[in-house]
Amino acid sequence: MQPYFLPHLSYFQLIANTDVFCLHDKVKYTKQTWINRNRIIVNGRIQYITIPLQSSSDFDLIDEKEVSRVFDFKSLLKTIEFSYKKSPNFSEVFELIIGIVGSGKMNLFDFLEHSIVQVSRYLGIETKIIRCSSTGYNQDLTKSEMVLDICTKLHSKFYINSEGGIHLYRSADFLQNGIVLQFSKQMKFNYANALGQTDSTLSVLDALMWADKEMLLQRLYEIELIPG
Repeated sequence: MQPYFLPHLSYFQLIANTDVFCLHDKVKYTKQTWINRNRIIVNGRIQYITIPLQSSSDFDLIDEKEVSRVFDFKSLLKTIEFSYKKSPNFSEVFELIIGIVGSGKMNLFDFLEHSIVQVSRYLGIETKIIRCSSTGYNQDLTKSEMVLDICTKLHSKFYINSEGGIHLYRSADFLQNGIVLQFSKQMKFNYANALGQTDSTLSVLDALMWADKEMLLQRLYEIELIPG
């Protein structure tokens, strides 16, 4: 799975329901995606927050991208503080966010990996999180073949992806390699935020600030799987 900046809860649901979660570090960075931005509530409106990047080649891989040297992380933290200081979980979640945004990690992949691991551990998820490159897979393969190679090297019996990738893979290809392909259906998580409503597509930051952590962890394990 590609790493994203404080992704929504369904991303962490996928992590929670796997034994090993692989983060793609050797895939092309794509502009205008969720890789280095997300959405939170600011002044009663949904707005983007972004991790700015150094200017570089459009063909760079995610692990070749660098966070901008002029990234004003204190300004971002002030925005988050102002927007969520009245939420019930503000104190401990804001401390978590300070450790993420102010980590000092300047490589984009390092920054995202650190943030995903920290949020997972905060939620009580103990899944092993690794880099895809650590498996030694063949990077010259097609996307589907690449995933199969990674699964084979990890001796996997099951491969679970989000339902957004349902059109990318064929079940027969996996079954030929003794692997069961499944997709995780994106769930709605009920909690009341600053707008008095649930929006499971917002950054996990919003849910952490407003929802009960134990309830979230319980709901994360209530996964609905779609056969491949």
